[in-house]
Amino acid sequence: MKKMTYIFTLSIALISALMFSCGGGAGGAGDSFTVGYNANGADSGSAPSAQSGNLGTSLSVKANLGSLAKNGYLFDGWNTKADGSGTDYMPGASYKGDDITLYAKWARLFNYSVNNPGSPAQALNSVQRAPGNPTATITGLTDRGQTLSDITIPRTIDGYTVAAIGDNAFQGCTNVANMLIPDTVTDIGDNAFNGCSNLSGVTMQGTVPPTLGTDAFAGCVLLAVSVPQSAASAYNSSPTWSTVAILAPGTFSIIYNGNGSDGGIVPARQVGMVGININVYGNNGSLTRAGCTFKGWNDKADGTGHSYAENAPYPGPDNMTLYAQWTHPDYIVTFDDQGADIQHVSPATITVKAPANTIGSLPTIPPQKNGYYFAGWNTRSDGTGDTFVAGSQVISDKTVYAKWIVNDCTISYDRNNATDGTVPESHATQFNNTITLHMNTGSLERTGYRFDGWNTEADGTGTDYAEGANYTVTGDATLYAKWLKLYTITYDSNGATSGVSPDAQIYAGIQGEQITLRSNTGNLERDGYKFVGWNTKADGSGTDYSVATNYTITGDATLYAKWIVPYTSTPENRNGVNVGDIVLADGKTCSAVNYSAYSSILYNSNDGVPVGIVAYQGTSNAGVNGKWYMVQVDYNNKSHQWCAKTSVAGYAGMSTTNVGYNNTYTVICGLPDYSKANYPAFGYCQDYHAPGTTSGSTYYTGWFLPSLNELKLVSINKSAINTAVSNIENGGGLANALPTSSMYFWSSSQNSNNTNEACKFCLSGYGGDPYYISKTIYGYVVAVRALDD
Repeated sequence: MKKMTYIFTLSIALISALMFSCGGGAGGAGDSFTVGYNANGADSGSAPSAQSGNLGTSLSVKANLGSLAKNGYLFDGWNTKADGSGTDYMPGASYKGDDITLYAKWARLFNYSVNNPGSPAQALNSVQRAPGNPTATITGLTDRGQTLSDITIPRTIDGYTVAAIGDNAFQGCTNVANMLIPDTVTDIGDNAFNGCSNLSGVTMQGTVPPTLGTDAFAGCVLLAVSVPQSAASAYNSSPTWSTVAILAPGTFSIIYNGNGSDGGIVPARQVGMVGININVYGNNGSLTRAGCTFKGWNDKADGTGHSYAENAPYPGPDNMTLYAQWTHPDYIVTFDDQGADIQHVSPATITVKAPANTIGSLPTIPPQKNGYYFAGWNTRSDGTGDTFVAGSQVISDKTVYAKWIVNDCTISYDRNNATDGTVPESHATQFNNTITLHMNTGSLERTGYRFDGWNTEADGTGTDYAEGANYTVTGDATLYAKWLKLYTITYDSNGATSGVSPDAQIYAGIQGEQITLRSNTGNLERDGYKFVGWNTKADGSGTDYSVATNYTITGDATLYAKWIVPYTSTPENRNGVNVGDIVLADGKTCSAVNYSAYSSILYNSNDGVPVGIVAYQGTSNAGVNGKWYMVQVDYNNKSHQWCAKTSVAGYAGMSTTNVGYNNTYTVICGLPDYSKANYPAFGYCQDYHAPGTTSGSTYYTGWFLPSLNELKLVSINKSAINTAVSNIENGGGLANALPTSSMYFWSSSQNSNNTNEACKFCLSGYGGDPYYISKTIYGYVVAVRALDD
């Protein structure tokens, strides 16, 4: 019965094939697919014409039949995306599916950078162009170029003119024998060819010698440089090029090129005098090419020029490059389709003609076999040899074999250490089919882990597949349950007197991933302390984490609420105030402030923000007798003019005594021409307020420029003020000490003998000395304020 079924199926298949071949019945547009080809930025050549095939059959991807080429690149097959990020298809590979466009894939031979004279510079890519006529600098060879012996630097790469060869670009490239440098290159960097010990021929096309860097050709013991005859004197007279072997006027050179050789070395360059014969070398470097025999030289690579045998005379006058010529008998490749019964391969043989030693393309009609999938050609009949594709080497007659893969496949599931549940049923399907993977229908579970789909490897290092994902069948396979480790981050209130800790976070993932920590969602509080985030240790000596910040998973962990005492203060009692006390925005004073607490916790609320330092108590000739005054807390050498006007004579009442506020602020601010631009030092004091305070805080206003005698008191108490500064933890420049070296500060006082001058006061030592100077000169300023106003 099975045999009859097989005969019936085969008969139907043969009848269908005949119908299709005669144009009848099926085979409309909906039953075919097209493979198109795109040159993808090639500089020359053309893309192959499109291919069409019937759905369910395979096409052989074409070779580079139109000789596509791109400056500085090597053709490297085809890809489903223009940027090369899709699926690769080498010539001769099988394709079976929907309509598709294949883009030429280009392997870069040179690394280069872009020199952008435009301003400002901008990021560049293969589409974007920078302003200012950018050029390219060759910085070296890629892996694909490392084995080249004959290198031609292109005039352009990706639209950029190649203007330079960078420092160390080809340093140590011992494979390089010949180098052609175009006339676009104007600069060759330091050590560009240093150590190229086999570099024997460099051809310069430019008539103007490029700038030559230090040791550019050091270690090039075989080197001779060919330059245009008209430029020989220019090169020889160059201070740098004169040290390199240059062809002099009346000389010529012969440079040898291996022309596809894969072994041996090319002969060294020959130099001769015009009119005097030199004899062409033979194959004295034992050049070889797989499957080929050396048969002399030709002045064109394809052998269409003039041929030269060993010892053939050449008298010049032109420089000449000779290319090795190779020959071999025609080789026949036979394609054995190994029992194809629906469609036989065509053509069954392909001839590789000299001098080629690779096959250009595969048969245009691939074979078909009932119940099997054609998986390409192989060098062994059992499919265990090398894959044979367009571009494969052919150096003798050979037979390659169709590789067949049976269509019937099984996709199984593995519980992979699950502690409960069952795996889904297996899939019975065929090769190259797309199936929908099962969900976790058997409720697989594993203690301490979460189910996260399927993976092609038991350890999860293979390809991930979500439940219900599409899966393309490439053979029998087992998919393993993927498990993510569960990690728990627990929060501890750590002595809180109210509120509750946030709920624990349970995270399924791998170590090294990050989660966002919880905020203080339970409103934790602790009497006398401020909550400042979380810490890995209860005593706060571990690693700090702010709320809602990223946390890297390293395992299960407990994070403790971190508490700090933000500041130590005394009640608002002015009877106990001392010089050097720190004044806080809430009206309290203290001897030290925790700046980190101020900056991260208290900044917005103003609680405990340092606003000033008690500097002196008023005397009969400096301020209000017995009243306390403070200086600004973030003194930072603010430099201003006393007055921007050339003359401010005639302002009565300003002297060296009394309080600066009453003596100066009222007078200056009451002037018809008062503005902060006209009186910068006064404007600075008027606007000063401590960082972090707002316009509604106690000490936002009331700051003034002190009188000369008040500055003397600041100087006298400078040591205590600086001690207070050091007791404010410096977390970013909040406070800076008053100067210990000579530095003059503006007072509000005028020189009584010259109203165009104001008094400066030196804070360099006890008492200091006044100094009179034009009010338009810049000087330092420190703001002062009455403590209780």
